Amino acid sequence: MGNFAEPRHKEPFTDAGYEQVYFIDAPQVAAMTGLALEEVYLQLDVAQPGGLGVIPLPQLEAGPYLSYGLQWLAFGIMAPLGLGYFVWAELRERRKTQATATDDQTPPDASDRLAERYGRPR
Repeated sequence: MGNFAEPRHKEPFTDAGYEQVYFIDAPQVAAMTGLALEEVYLQLDVAQPGGLGVIPLPQLEAGPYLSYGLQWLAFGIMAPLGLGYFVWAELRERRKTQATATDDQTPPDASDRLAERYGRPR
């Protein structure tokens, strides 16, 4: 085991009603809690008396992240395809309008083009 020194320059603080420390410092924790602690620290089992509080282990399961990632992948593929379809449909309609305009010598006005594309009002 290597000998390492933790920084001891930050004071404890209170946040959301809980006193907290930045690092494990037995004298600092002893001063905050009023308990007589040694200079060293050990990890206690859950059933062992003398613990200041049991901190649960973080969840290590994968969760829903794979399906969420697949949804974004599907969206990333479908979005450019949808954009391409709408560009293609718009170009097709413009070509159709242009072809009918050259067949009729009179260019259609805006209401004729909208009626051709979306139908006449009922």
